[in-house]
Amino acid sequence: MGATGPTGPAGATGPAGETGATGPVGATGPAGATGPTGETGATGATGPAGETGPAGPGNALSGLQVQLQGSSGGIVGDGDNVVFDTVIHAPSPNITYNSGTGVFGVTEPGVYYMSWWVNTNGAEDNETVTFGIETSTAVSIMSSSPAPMVTLQLHGSALLTAAAPLSFSLVNDSGADVNYGVSGVQANLTVVQIVTL
Repeated sequence: MGATGPTGPAGATGPAGETGATGPVGATGPAGATGPTGETGATGATGPAGETGPAGPGNALSGLQVQLQGSSGGIVGDGDNVVFDTVIHAPSPNITYNSGTGVFGVTEPGVYYMSWWVNTNGAEDNETVTFGIETSTAVSIMSSSPAPMVTLQLHGSALLTAAAPLSFSLVNDSGADVNYGVSGVQANLTVVQIVTL
């Protein structure tokens, strides 16, 4: 075989082929640094003040204090009221007292606290003395002395709820007449309204 001849001139370039399909999306790059915080905006104007609300209820206690000062050595009959003769303090218009009968009244529904004491010095043949609150609604709250003791300062208290006006008195419920002690003050009673219903 003879030697290979020289290469002939290049032929003309053929037409471009069709574009191939788009390749897949590459991975997301890292997030860039956070930009600086913008300046704080100006404070808005203050709105108008609202209306003033109604006044709340008062918390001052109101009540009545009375004493018996003019019956030293006297007697209170069995079943009789202690008739106090001296008003010490009476700031409440809702608590009344009749010094002729010994009857108290409460005119406003509420809860009332009552505290009393009576100086006693004998009760005939009885070995105890008993005094307490009796109301117009048939409620009775009594305190009695330990037997055999009828000479002492007898104390008692009561907490009453009055849903409507009522009356009450401090009564000798000993079953016998009771002598008051010989002293400057023979009895004391205080009534305080602690809640208004």
